[in-house]
Amino acid sequence: YALRGKLQTAQELAARLLHLAQSLQDTALLLQAHHSLWATSFWRGELLSARGHAEQGIALYERAQHHSLQPPLVTGVRVGRRRRDW
Repeated sequence: YALRGKLQTAQELAARLLHLAQSLQDTALLLQAHHSLWATSFWRGELLSARGHAEQGIALYERAQHHSLQPPLVTGVRVGRRRRDW
């Protein structure tokens, strides 16, 4: 949805994913939910929310457990560079 410009729908689905991940206590799913939420929030101009979700994703990431997922540090660095403009 985000790639089609339907950011509201993308954010709603990401929020549902976060709720599901929290209820299952699944850290890999939580990591993906925060990744979805930071990106969607960023493109909606909600920069503080984007930063918060990026930081939460970075805090959750453990290389040994999440080695098959994109490291959030890459995500955090991207957001961190833009953060100077916030």
